[in-house]
Amino acid sequence: MMHRVLLAKPTPIPDDCLDPRWKWFKGCLGALDGTFVDVRVPEHEKGCYRTRKSDIAVNVLGVCNPNMQFIFVLSGWEGSATDSRVLRDAINRPNGLRVPTGTMDTDYISTAHVNTLDDEGSSQQKHHGQNKDRTGPRRTWTMLEEEALINGLNALVTTG
Repeated sequence: MMHRVLLAKPTPIPDDCLDPRWKWFKGCLGALDGTFVDVRVPEHEKGCYRTRKSDIAVNVLGVCNPNMQFIFVLSGWEGSATDSRVLRDAINRPNGLRVPTGTMDTDYISTAHVNTLDDEGSSQQKHHGQNKDRTGPRRTWTMLEEEALINGLNALVTTG
């Protein structure tokens, strides 16, 4: 039960917050980020732990409140795991990261793989123009894109 000693209890920024640094983040629990921690693993497992920069590491997800106190930490995912996969796991664990229902970063530019929370608080992945089948391509071509590609290839072959 060390988590009670090491982790602060999450409390959202109150609606009546006057602190000029935080008053714009009403309802926000804090900030989250991931990092890599280098590890030594058996040779046959190195592929799973290899990051996109070829380091051998584990993912560590940390969430801090405005007072820079950790309110959640998840470590152990292989370095090859994507941020969205680690975050989805953190949210879906029985004692995992609790995000207020219906809250999402509205400044997030690409919503193609954003996890949203339903009314019961469980995470669901939304797909926009993407194939859900993991064995297939991550994104399907639209008819307009396919036509433009074919026309471009035809022009390239025709003109040399």
